[in-house]
Amino acid sequence: MKTEKEISTHLEKIFCFPIPTIIRTPEVIYNVLEHEPFIYTERTKEIRLYVSFLKKNSDADLEFPWISPNHSFKIIGKIEQTILSVLDLSISKSPKAMASLELHYGKEITTRNWNTIELIGHKLPRRSN
Repeated sequence: MKTEKEISTHLEKIFCFPIPTIIRTPEVIYNVLEHEPFIYTERTKEIRLYVSFLKKNSDADLEFPWISPNHSFKIIGKIEQTILSVLDLSISKSPKAMASLELHYGKEITTRNWNTIELIGHKLPRRSN
């Protein structure tokens, strides 16, 4: 398996600019899914559920849930190097609220929609216990 550095270097050669790469193991994905972090979050067409992966662990001292000043964005928790958040598009039509992730956790972060994480979980081989 290629390393984050090898993949990042390869992508930079192709696109001519640096592209940070963050790799997560199936165990990390399983762990996030098993926590069911959004089980109590109301889901509407305006609500977006996000999972953000940090390259390095952070010392950010946030109290959860952290809520943006206009209440459009909430950081609801953290599982190891994984940040869980909710964006309400009925309040803010722009994902600029998510800039707060970079403010608190730095630029070495990548964010995926919860649906994508669930899809990845379904494609992973069954976990043996």
